[in-house]
Amino acid sequence: LALAGARPELAVVVTDIRLPDMYGRRLAHRVAEERGRGAPSIGVVYVTGNAIELTNDGGLGPDERFLAKPFEFDELLALVAEVARAR
Repeated sequence: LALAGARPELAVVVTDIRLPDMYGRRLAHRVAEERGRGAPSIGVVYVTGNAIELTNDGGLGPDERFLAKPFEFDELLALVAEVARAR
């Protein structure tokens, strides 16, 4: 979170849907809060073994994508690049 606030050039955060201390969606919201008003938006790539969790949580926003586990590193890299370009 501190890194996201200090580095406005960061374009994308990659997070699992479920983290030990919070959900990935909450992490993404906290990153946006750390960046503050006027900072560029940040794209989000969720990785998950259960896409149903995203559907139950209201689906994906315009700057959000997900990648189902298991995945290849090249798939993740391509999706991160796509989200970064879309910002």
